[in-house]
Amino acid sequence: LQGSMKAGPANDKICVGMSCPTLLNFDNFTGVSTNPISLPVSNITGIEFSSSGRYLYTNSDTTLSGNGSGGLITQFDLSNYNASSIAGSKTVIGFTENTSSLQIGPDDRIYCWGHDTTYQISSQTLSAFYLARIEEPDSGGVACQFNPSVVFLQGNYIRRGLPQITPNILGLTFR
Repeated sequence: LQGSMKAGPANDKICVGMSCPTLLNFDNFTGVSTNPISLPVSNITGIEFSSSGRYLYTNSDTTLSGNGSGGLITQFDLSNYNASSIAGSKTVIGFTENTSSLQIGPDDRIYCWGHDTTYQISSQTLSAFYLARIEEPDSGGVACQFNPSVVFLQGNYIRRGLPQITPNILGLTFR
């Protein structure tokens, strides 16, 4: 497998993959993974679990008619661990102009590379880069409140994505 990999906050699930991401139950003591479920999404660049572990988010490189290409942000509800329930819960919550990793922050919100905006000052064309944020990752569907332009990067930009940190594996807590 290649691509992204993240562990759930209770270390009982992992999600891995790129072209065909797979969700698995994971035994943190033995290292054995079981019950694979293929997610109905492809070209994954980012994976992240909500802080409760109920929701899984993916960012996938996609082309949408009329919107160009970028990142399609999708949510899956994991409360009923079976393939049809998880596939049926798939909800597109947003689209960014860029595709990148997803990363939970110390505030339990999930971040990714957001929109780029160009503007003119005199004869110069400048770009403004933003982080996007899922405001309420433990809420279902659009209630999670995806915001594509929430953190202005003050002239800095993101090249490939945010650092991949798994706080629960490192023994870190953000609360």
